[in-house]
Amino acid sequence: MNPIIFILLCFAALGLFDKMFKNRLGLAASFDRGIITMGDFMMSVGGFYCIAIAFLNGHAGLFENKEMIISSLLAPDLGGYSIIESMTHADNILIFCGVLLTSTLGCLISFQLPIFLNELDKDDLSHYLKGVVYGIVGLLPVLIVTGFFLKIDHFIISFLPVIFICAILIGLFFISFKTLIV
Repeated sequence: MNPIIFILLCFAALGLFDKMFKNRLGLAASFDRGIITMGDFMMSVGGFYCIAIAFLNGHAGLFENKEMIISSLLAPDLGGYSIIESMTHADNILIFCGVLLTSTLGCLISFQLPIFLNELDKDDLSHYLKGVVYGIVGLLPVLIVTGFFLKIDHFIISFLPVIFICAILIGLFFISFKTLIV
């Protein structure tokens, strides 16, 4: 077993025992908050994972590189890298999709957005969303240059779904800016 996971499980067990023995150590509230957060987190991560797989199974013929969509939705440690590795044998696709795209846009969509949108206060949320928009706008040119540098075949056509996902995110964030101001 992974030692870090073991340590986390020990602390979770300590919180559970404290809850069972009427909060003598004062850990019960933190244990409850952790359980609630993990439930929300797992629902969102599982949802993105299911969306990525189900969408590609139903629309596999529409896209030249299905790896672009999967790596846009999943972080590398949430299965993005291993799925890309099993789907492709080209090193340039594995580097671009499995490493770069999963660790940037995949992490944003499958990990950072669910956590931060759930935990941030209303005052901090607008600053966070502005930072996300600036990050996406700065990320796109870097990914495009990297894709050409790695000599990915038909890169612009393969990259269109990623541009579409980024455009949807930016549009949703601008809509949320207007609702946060009101």
